[in-house]
Amino acid sequence: MSDSGPLDLFQRAREVGEEPPAPPARRRIGPYEVLGELGRGGFGRVYRARDELGREVALKVLIDLGLDRIERFRREAKATAKLSHPNVLKIHNADYVEGRLFLVTELVPDCQTLDKALSTTDRERGLELILAAGAGLAHAHEQGLTHRDVKPANLLVGSDGRLRVADFGLVLAEEDGRLTQTGFTVGTPRYMAPEQRAGLRRIVGPPCDVWALGVILYRFLAGVFPYADHVAPPLLLSASPPTPPREHDPTIPRALDRVCLRALAPDPVDRYPDAGAFTRDLSRALQGEPGAPKSLAAAVLVGVALVGGLAWGLSPASPSAPTAASAPKASVSAAGTPAPSAAAKPKRDPLAPSLQSSEGLPGPPAGLAFPDTQLPREATPPELEAAVTRLIVLGGLRDAHDQLERLVKGGKSRADYVLQRGRIGLELGRYAEARADFNAFSRRSPHTSSYRSLGGAMVCLSYGMEGDRGRTLESGSRVVLGIREVHPSFLRVAEFYGVVARAYLLVGATAEAEKVVQEGLAVFLQNPLLLATLADIYVDQGRLAKAWEQYGAGIKLPKARGTWLLLRAEARLLVGLRAGAAEDAQACLREAGEAAEQWYALALRCQARIGLGALDAAEADLAALELGPASWRVAALRARLCLARADPAGVRRALAAAESGDASLDLLRARLAWLEGRSSDSLVVLDAALAKGARPALQGRLLALRAFVLAKASRRLEARAAAKRALELLPEPEQALAKRLRGLRSGEEDFSK
Repeated sequence: MSDSGPLDLFQRAREVGEEPPAPPARRRIGPYEVLGELGRGGFGRVYRARDELGREVALKVLIDLGLDRIERFRREAKATAKLSHPNVLKIHNADYVEGRLFLVTELVPDCQTLDKALSTTDRERGLELILAAGAGLAHAHEQGLTHRDVKPANLLVGSDGRLRVADFGLVLAEEDGRLTQTGFTVGTPRYMAPEQRAGLRRIVGPPCDVWALGVILYRFLAGVFPYADHVAPPLLLSASPPTPPREHDPTIPRALDRVCLRALAPDPVDRYPDAGAFTRDLSRALQGEPGAPKSLAAAVLVGVALVGGLAWGLSPASPSAPTAASAPKASVSAAGTPAPSAAAKPKRDPLAPSLQSSEGLPGPPAGLAFPDTQLPREATPPELEAAVTRLIVLGGLRDAHDQLERLVKGGKSRADYVLQRGRIGLELGRYAEARADFNAFSRRSPHTSSYRSLGGAMVCLSYGMEGDRGRTLESGSRVVLGIREVHPSFLRVAEFYGVVARAYLLVGATAEAEKVVQEGLAVFLQNPLLLATLADIYVDQGRLAKAWEQYGAGIKLPKARGTWLLLRAEARLLVGLRAGAAEDAQACLREAGEAAEQWYALALRCQARIGLGALDAAEADLAALELGPASWRVAALRARLCLARADPAGVRRALAAAESGDASLDLLRARLAWLEGRSSDSLVVLDAALAKGARPALQGRLLALRAFVLAKASRRLEARAAAKRALELLPEPEQALAKRLRGLRSGEEDFSK
């Protein structure tokens, strides 16, 4: 390379400003002997040449010295100088000689483009070539470079069988500022990601290259492009995933299906974050290992419904996950709950069910598999989100928190690890700590303003869970204003609407929640997260017919049937329709879905059976669940079962192992204190629980128990006021409990004895 350096060369080319000479009549360009032309395009020509050392090289000569062409040429030289990888075309030199600006690259022997190579090879060899392309791009992404024009014509396969990624003329570096004029897009439309086609320059990054790899993989597997070429960018941004390749060719393994569809997620956050993650999962799929966790958008519902958080799905069970027949039994600590005095006399639990026979009820499924409870040490943000959601759903909060603490202290200080620690903090009731993590995530996230909206939405949720109505509504309004500034139909905006709406539900602001959801649905038509949130709003408003209609529509969707069954089962439990909840959970168990769904379905069926008084059947379900990992949800079920059997000691042992900020646990603790004759302790727990955010049905049960405790203490006026408020909040199906409350208010039932 000339002593003046490559950047000076480009400046000299600009200053000359003359038309470059025609291709040489003599067969030399500077010190290079031209042996023949390899190809040409709008940028210039490529020659086969020999350098002074006798080495054959390729000369890429720019024939148009317009400023935009020179800038593109400069970018390619500067970017590729950083790269050294077997699957990236090597740049030897850059020079400006006799009015010609050119790059000197390695010569790929007898090269052909990837599409030609794929058309004449078998599936195994074709996938190896796509893996090689991913490896080359992964190296570029590690250096902070995004190619932006990945397509078969820029992926060269030599006679040596090695693939090289070429033509970095549109490369985007992390440190670069504005590259193109507003609204101007660069790349090849067939292979351009939705955000790239829409001209959203500020969020173009490695996921754009992943999309192009997904298009190449899809076309190789299915024989067609995933989307029609005429689909407008705004529609593509909010499009559903393409038809799975297996529907074109049933011989395609499901693992390849999953990798391909994740790479083609319209939302870049749902894609692999870079080519390295794509290549790792594709490699695992080729080796017969389980595929990547499913798309966050596709697995949106259960994580939200169960934890009140973001739309993060359940990931598949680990292949080595223990089954109910082999897992060690979880231990339950008896520490942490004060024992009753010897003189305390157990009382009848006013919320306990009437006992029923368990005869004829099905037992737990044979060989129940338990989902993996270990967080990955090396994970992409979507993989980490899925793993944390799985632990939250399973109830392994303490374990998840300890794992995240170790990872963060061990150097995993990436913003998404801090975000996940905040999620666990919320579930543990550590609201201030969680807010600190969410605010830190917003400051440290390297991504766009939409991620700042994510941090704000989670702060809003923390206030909702804490029961601070004023701050919930105030912070939620700010988040919604911020969401409107994010490009419509893009990123995870639907999730942010859903999180704010759920925060509003926790403080009883159902009208405001519905308004937020309807605004989201105006942009994200038929979004499953928002539709599920709308169904929950109908439940809290007492519009149960509308809610069941909404859940029923979701259950009819074949690919989401199990998830919607779980959602309806949970909603039915909330309003006291325990028989219907048991039926939905049983139907989900018959679906034979993922391990986490099966586990939660069994837990919901167990809870429904306890509420129905079918205690022997509930005991069988619980025994199967207790063979799995330690979980506050399982401990809470054991406490419920012991309460139904009037076993205070058993309740105390179970609750000692249930660490969570969930208000339903406070109700169990208050019921335990009532059973043990500790009325004042019961009131303290109830008052603290009522100060938190909770759904109306749960608040109604808390107030009902408070009314009974106050009546027992002969505080009749307070008891009647609590009973009145409880009757306003209890769902219509809770007729038996409502009847007792009306008796308390009228004086027909005496709770002082």
